[in-house]
Amino acid sequence: MVLMLTGCASGLQPRPEILTEQAPFIRDGETRQFDVQDRYGSPANRYEGGRVITYVMRRDSNGRLYIVSSDKTSITTPEEDPYPGVYNLVLVFREDGVLDRHALLQVR
Repeated sequence: MVLMLTGCASGLQPRPEILTEQAPFIRDGETRQFDVQDRYGSPANRYEGGRVITYVMRRDSNGRLYIVSSDKTSITTPEEDPYPGVYNLVLVFREDGVLDRHALLQVR
Protein backbone atom coordinates (compact mmCIF):
# COMPACT_ATOMS: atom_id res chain seq x y z
CA MET A 1 0.00 0.00 0.00
CA VAL A 2 2.70 2.50 0.95
CA LEU A 3 4.67 1.83 -2.25
CA MET A 4 1.61 2.51 -4.37
CA LEU A 5 0.87 5.73 -2.49
CA THR A 6 4.41 7.02 -2.75
CA GLY A 7 4.79 6.88 -6.48
CA CYS A 8 4.88 3.40 -7.92
CA ALA A 9 1.35 3.63 -9.33
CA SER A 10 1.10 4.97 -12.87
CA GLY A 11 -0.28 8.49 -13.26
CA LEU A 12 1.10 9.81 -9.97
CA GLN A 13 3.75 12.48 -10.28
CA PRO A 14 5.93 13.31 -7.26
CA ARG A 15 6.08 17.07 -6.64
CA PRO A 16 8.56 17.56 -3.78
CA GLU A 17 9.47 21.12 -4.81
CA ILE A 18 5.96 22.40 -4.07
CA LEU A 19 5.90 20.93 -0.59
CA THR A 20 9.44 22.05 0.23
CA GLU A 21 8.49 25.62 -0.65
CA GLN A 22 5.06 25.74 0.99
CA ALA A 23 5.37 23.42 3.98
CA PRO A 24 8.96 23.63 5.18
CA PHE A 25 7.86 22.43 8.63
CA ILE A 26 7.43 18.91 7.19
CA ARG A 27 10.85 17.31 7.68
CA ASP A 28 11.66 13.61 7.79
CA GLY A 29 13.05 12.57 11.16
CA GLU A 30 11.82 15.76 12.87
CA THR A 31 8.12 16.50 12.35
CA ARG A 32 5.69 14.80 14.73
CA GLN A 33 2.31 13.47 13.66
CA PHE A 34 0.62 15.67 16.23
CA ASP A 35 2.15 18.78 14.64
CA VAL A 36 0.87 17.87 11.17
CA GLN A 37 -2.64 17.13 12.42
CA ASP A 38 -2.64 20.27 14.56
CA ARG A 39 -1.91 22.34 11.45
CA TYR A 40 -3.88 20.39 8.80
CA GLY A 41 -6.67 18.75 10.82
CA SER A 42 -7.91 15.21 10.40
CA PRO A 43 -6.42 13.37 7.42
CA ALA A 44 -8.53 12.14 4.50
CA ASN A 45 -7.27 8.57 4.98
CA ARG A 46 -5.39 6.46 7.50
CA TYR A 47 -3.54 3.23 6.76
CA GLU A 48 -1.49 0.73 8.71
CA GLY A 49 -3.07 1.56 12.05
CA GLY A 50 -2.66 5.31 11.54
CA ARG A 51 1.07 5.20 10.78
CA VAL A 52 0.35 6.32 7.19
CA ILE A 53 -1.95 9.30 6.70
CA THR A 54 -2.96 11.20 3.58
CA TYR A 55 -4.40 14.60 2.81
CA VAL A 56 -6.10 15.66 -0.43
CA MET A 57 -4.88 19.06 -1.61
CA ARG A 58 -5.57 21.56 -4.39
CA ARG A 59 -3.90 24.81 -5.42
CA ASP A 60 -5.52 28.24 -5.23
CA SER A 61 -5.19 31.16 -7.67
CA ASN A 62 -1.88 32.11 -6.04
CA GLY A 63 -0.50 28.59 -6.42
CA ARG A 64 -0.74 27.87 -2.68
CA LEU A 65 -1.80 24.41 -1.55
CA TYR A 66 -4.86 23.94 0.61
CA ILE A 67 -6.56 20.91 2.14
CA VAL A 68 -9.86 19.67 0.70
CA SER A 69 -12.00 16.76 1.69
CA SER A 70 -11.81 13.82 -0.70
CA ASP A 71 -15.43 14.29 -1.83
CA LYS A 72 -14.58 17.75 -3.26
CA THR A 73 -11.85 16.61 -5.66
CA SER A 74 -14.22 15.99 -8.57
CA ILE A 75 -16.23 19.24 -8.51
CA THR A 76 -14.63 20.52 -11.71
CA THR A 77 -12.95 18.88 -14.66
CA PRO A 78 -9.41 19.97 -15.64
CA GLU A 79 -10.91 21.91 -18.58
CA GLU A 80 -13.18 23.92 -16.23
CA ASP A 81 -10.63 24.43 -13.49
CA PRO A 82 -8.37 27.47 -13.98
CA TYR A 83 -5.92 25.99 -11.43
CA PRO A 84 -5.94 22.28 -12.21
CA GLY A 85 -4.33 19.66 -10.08
CA VAL A 86 -5.26 17.39 -7.26
CA TYR A 87 -2.50 16.28 -4.93
CA ASN A 88 -2.15 13.63 -2.25
CA LEU A 89 0.16 14.41 0.63
CA VAL A 90 1.32 11.04 1.97
CA LEU A 91 3.03 10.95 5.38
CA VAL A 92 4.57 7.81 6.87
CA PHE A 93 5.32 7.96 10.59
CA ARG A 94 7.48 5.76 12.77
CA GLU A 95 5.94 4.07 15.78
CA ASP A 96 7.15 6.94 18.00
CA GLY A 97 5.06 9.42 15.96
CA VAL A 98 7.98 11.07 14.16
CA LEU A 99 7.84 11.44 10.37
CA ASP A 100 9.81 8.73 8.60
CA ARG A 101 9.18 9.85 5.01
CA HIS A 102 6.68 11.83 2.97
CA ALA A 103 5.66 12.59 -0.61
CA LEU A 104 3.42 15.03 -2.42
CA LEU A 105 1.92 13.28 -5.42
CA GLN A 106 0.03 15.01 -8.22
CA VAL A 107 -2.94 12.80 -8.98
CA ARG A 108 -4.35 14.86 -11.83
